[in-house]
Amino acid sequence: MELGCTAVRTHYVVELNEPRENVAGLIRVAKKGCFAESVVQAEVPLISTIEVNEKPLSLEGITRG
Repeated sequence: MELGCTAVRTHYVVELNEPRENVAGLIRVAKKGCFAESVVQAEVPLISTIEVNEKPLSLEGITRG
């Protein structure tokens, strides 16, 4: 059975004594620099390695090579 999701949602609660346009700019910059958001927005390969008792373990369909 394949697992997946159809969306990832974020919710921001901000309390600052700053103009709304400054807060909006801050959020835009933060989202552009967020590694986690960029990973879910773009398809990227998932590369897994496994070690058991300090020795590599290769599992078909999970690890490479």
